[in-house]
Amino acid sequence: MSRRSFFYQTCRIWLTYLPHMALTKEVEIFSREIEEIAGAVALGDIHAAALTRRAHLSMGLIRLRSLAHKGLLD
Repeated sequence: MSRRSFFYQTCRIWLTYLPHMALTKEVEIFSREIEEIAGAVALGDIHAAALTRRAHLSMGLIRLRSLAHKGLLD
């Protein structure tokens, strides 16, 4: 499996867990992520944009793990 394929499959997984998540909070986090990445790109700082995306992916994984530890994920 290519990295690109793995990335897209992983990005879709969290959508299946939305019913167990605080949707308003997740939308706010996602909106903030888009603003931060767009700001970095506007400045021409692609490295900062990539690091921001990486940080948000990590935080999302932590939130999913928290749900799993609470027994809220199938």
